[in-house]
Amino acid sequence: AAAGQKAGAKAKSSARKTEKAADDAELFRKPSDNEPLGDGVAVRELGLDHGAILYCRPAIKASGDSSAFDQRAKQMPGQSVRNWEDLSKEQSQLRVQHQSKPTVSKLSLDASTTRRFAAYLSRRSEPTRRVALLFGETRTNEKQDQEVLVHAMWEPPQLSATPSDYDVSTLQKAVKGCPAISLAKSLGYELVGWLFTHPPRDHFLSSSDVLLTSEMKQSIEQDRGVNASSSFVIVAVRDGVVEGASAKDAEQVSFEAYQVSHQVFRWTQDGTIRPLEDHVSQSHAARLQSTKELIAEGKHTREFDTALCSVPVPIVAHEGPLRSLFTPANRPEEKQSKRLLRRALFGTIGEPLGLEERLTDFQLLLYLSKRVPDLGPLIQSIKSGAPIPTYYKTVFEQLTGTS
Repeated sequence: AAAGQKAGAKAKSSARKTEKAADDAELFRKPSDNEPLGDGVAVRELGLDHGAILYCRPAIKASGDSSAFDQRAKQMPGQSVRNWEDLSKEQSQLRVQHQSKPTVSKLSLDASTTRRFAAYLSRRSEPTRRVALLFGETRTNEKQDQEVLVHAMWEPPQLSATPSDYDVSTLQKAVKGCPAISLAKSLGYELVGWLFTHPPRDHFLSSSDVLLTSEMKQSIEQDRGVNASSSFVIVAVRDGVVEGASAKDAEQVSFEAYQVSHQVFRWTQDGTIRPLEDHVSQSHAARLQSTKELIAEGKHTREFDTALCSVPVPIVAHEGPLRSLFTPANRPEEKQSKRLLRRALFGTIGEPLGLEERLTDFQLLLYLSKRVPDLGPLIQSIKSGAPIPTYYKTVFEQLTGTS
């Protein structure tokens, strides 16, 4: 009996809701009508025929029970909750930040030096990788931007170079002191960067390139001050000679310039960045390893791509104050000799230039600096444009056997 009473109560409640819904509904002749049909009008007055269709539209009224929160929130996925300690830890973590602009607006390479180096790479038989130190100056243009001008380059001995790796040790020794650096300083130039050749590859700088650059920058700061290395540049030369490829299939030599981001340079100084154990394989050639967990590209990691610290630098060309005609030292395929020296000073190399103009050759001056006791007065004459002391001509004639 009790169950019957409950069922009856539910039925009555449902009927009341239906009646309420019907009372709230309005009738229309067409779905597009805005005026409903009157409630008290007879059917005959409305002109309705047998089978006519009317449209019922419920009245728009706000209804519904109140809720403690939005019903849509029930379908939202669960979200992680971070407390103040988590947020503080994340803020204190190191983030790899890509440096959008280099500290120098452009790099200008001496056109003659660049052409001769590219020609040498194209004609040599062994595709071993090469490195060189770059000497020049840093200027401030009318926009107060720094520009690096490379007037000369020097290739150190590279006995352990291979087609896949350049000779790192010889470059490390050269940076700490060599005759080429001393000669450049006497001419008023500084070490402004370094150059390396590489076969075609799918990354900008390798981990070795970045770490060696940072090491060289640190050496410059110790020698010339904290800000002296800010304009230091890297020139990556894609070698047209590839092992196993014919000269016809060799790709054209191309030059690209970069800087290492200031952030990663400082990280190499304080030990945050260390050499990757597997830096030789192609898959890890462009990866840097951190001693701490950091955030790179939105991920927590201890490794990141060198592309995040490689800052491209625009390259232009200029005709510098020095010549590049004498055969450079330390090239296995091209040997310096007394015969070449005689041609450079008095013969067909550099013809029809006079002796003063011929001596404005960095490679020639470097060769002479190892064989002539004192080049100081000669260097001063070259810098000032004054005639060279006459006794140097006698020394050169004795040196070449032309006297």
